[in-house]
Amino acid sequence: MFAKKKVRLKAKGVWCFGLIIIILLSYNRPSLSNDTDSAKIPPEKLAAFGKTLIFGTMTPLKTLELRKNSVGKAQCPLCHMFFGEQKASRCPNLVGIEMQSHLRPKEERYRMFSERYAQKGEPNTGIKPHATSGGEYLIESLYCPNCYVREGFGIKGTKDMESGMPIIDQPPIRLTDFEIVAVIAYLQAADTLNDFSKVTAQEDWEHYFNKKLPISEKFASFDPPSNSDIVDQPQVFPDDTPEQIIKKMRCNACHTISTIKNAWGYDGPVLALKANARKRLESAEYQRAKKAGTAHATTPREYVKESILNPDAFIVPGYPNVMLKDFGDRLTPASLEKLVDFLLTLDEPLDSEQ
Repeated sequence: MFAKKKVRLKAKGVWCFGLIIIILLSYNRPSLSNDTDSAKIPPEKLAAFGKTLIFGTMTPLKTLELRKNSVGKAQCPLCHMFFGEQKASRCPNLVGIEMQSHLRPKEERYRMFSERYAQKGEPNTGIKPHATSGGEYLIESLYCPNCYVREGFGIKGTKDMESGMPIIDQPPIRLTDFEIVAVIAYLQAADTLNDFSKVTAQEDWEHYFNKKLPISEKFASFDPPSNSDIVDQPQVFPDDTPEQIIKKMRCNACHTISTIKNAWGYDGPVLALKANARKRLESAEYQRAKKAGTAHATTPREYVKESILNPDAFIVPGYPNVMLKDFGDRLTPASLEKLVDFLLTLDEPLDSEQ
C-alpha cells in the first residue's frame, strides 16, 4: 500500500515539475502582443542604419555636390529619386512616399492586384497582397514589387502589370529582413523633418508577417555620427532659379509641371496656375472653404502662396491631402516669392488636370 502511494506521489511530483517547466518556457516565449514594446528598436538609429544602406554614407547631399551619386547596398538611388539633384527617374520618385503610402492600399488599383493574386499568390514570391497600412504597403513593395505596379512604371508590353524592380531580399541585392525594415524606417522619416513618431517599420513588418523581427548583429555595433542629420534638407540659395527651387523642394514628385524635366507626378494637381488659380478662387468648393474659415486668399497670388504654406486650407477636388506641410520652414521669403511668380506664369489647357 505504501509502495503504491509512494509511486503516486512520485508521479505527482514529476507532473508538477513538468508543469513548472511548461510555465517557465511559456513565460520566456516571445509574444507579438506582449513583448513588442520591450523589444522596440530606437527609430532614430533604425532610420540612420537605413540611410547608410540606401546611400552608403550619412552625407549623400555632399556627395551629390561633387556630381557623384551615393549608392549603398540597397541600390535604391540607381532608379529612385530622393533629391532634386539626382538624375534617377526609371522608377517612382520616393519624395513624399510616407504620406503617399497610406493611400495605396485604399486604391482601386491595389484592390485589383490583391484580387489577382488572392488565390495562388504572386508567382515569383508567393505573397498575397494584404497591406492594410502605409508601412505595410512599403514592406510589401520591397518583398513583392509585382504586388502593386504604379501606372507608367511597368515593364514595357505588360500594360503596367509587371514591375522591373528586383525583389530586394533575393539576389543580387539580398537585403535581410532587418535591412529591409531599416530602409523603410528611413523612408518614413525622410518626409517628416525627423519626426520619428512616423517610423513604424518594425511594427509594420511584425504585423504583416505575424512574427518577431530578427535583430541584425551589424545593427548592434552600428554607431551613426552624432553630427550628421538623419534626414537631409537641401538648402535653397538666393540665386537659385525657380527650376532649382522646385527640384530642391521636390515638387516634381507629386505634380506635373510642363516646363520641368521629370516633373510628372500624379498625386497632386497639374501646376498650370496662370488661369487655374483664379478659377479655383471662384469655385464653389473654395468659397465653402472660406466660409468654413480654413481658406483666406482673395487674389491668385495669395491663393498660390496659401497652397504652398498652408496646403490644408483647400484641397483641390479629386486629389488626396498628401502635400508636405514644412515649406514655410524650408523656403526663404525671397525664394517663396520667386516660386510664386514662376507658377503664375504656367498655363496649360484646363482639362489637363482631369
